[in-house]
Amino acid sequence: MSLERLQAMRSLLKSEMEKSETFSLVLEKTGTKLQEINTKLLSLEADVKVEKWRSLPFSDHIRHTIAPISAALRVFATVQELERSLMSCKDVLGYVSDVKRLGEALKLLSSSCVLALTWLEETIQFLSENGMPEDHPCGLRFKTSIKLLKELQMSEARAYLTGGSLRTALENLETEFERILEEEEVLSESNMRKLKTIIKRLDAHCVPSYIKIRTRVIQKRFENGYLHKTITEDDNVQDIEGDIDQWRFDMEIAVKEIYEFESKLCYQVFEDIMYMMFHCVALEQ
Repeated sequence: MSLERLQAMRSLLKSEMEKSETFSLVLEKTGTKLQEINTKLLSLEADVKVEKWRSLPFSDHIRHTIAPISAALRVFATVQELERSLMSCKDVLGYVSDVKRLGEALKLLSSSCVLALTWLEETIQFLSENGMPEDHPCGLRFKTSIKLLKELQMSEARAYLTGGSLRTALENLETEFERILEEEEVLSESNMRKLKTIIKRLDAHCVPSYIKIRTRVIQKRFENGYLHKTITEDDNVQDIEGDIDQWRFDMEIAVKEIYEFESKLCYQVFEDIMYMMFHCVALEQ
């Protein structure tokens, strides 16, 4: 191979190497520019999503979500008002009315919370799918509202627990029911109205109380020593005959006065189940 040919090949190789270096620099610069463009595109895409989220008509959807939340809070305010009213109410009829309203308000509060929670959860999902950032104040407030609504939803269950507002109110009604039954003027018009009103609220729960109290009242009328007396050979025959006469006299009173009165009371208070109630009271004697 001639010297001239070697020199020519060397010049060609040098030229190609220079081209390759130039091309590498171009590629490096191009790669950097592409990276910058990609970063800008990602940022632009995020901005577009945010702008799209801002521009979409979400106001109606959010307003529809806020409405059931406000409704649940108004019902909760009513529950608190009724609970305060029960603490200060001294009229039996008014107390029974407030107890009934409190039970209805607690049921309404539970259903209102269920509705509001459904709207909230669906709204959060809808907004997230349409580009709302996870840390957006609107979304964070909605998530806080979910926790509060779940707490309010438990109000009805807590009210029936020991110490709960409704459990305490029902126990107070039962206590008042028993107190009236022990009064001598139990058959008065005022007491009858109170008893019937309480029964409508307590329903079957007042039956054991009625039997217990009226049985105790009757037994007090027959607190005589001969009922618990044990006869021995040393007892005087005249004393035994005296006890028997007293027992006969007491039975006449029981049949003519006490049981007649109890029969009338059972009818006045219970009507439909008066025979069953009278039978239960008489059986306890």
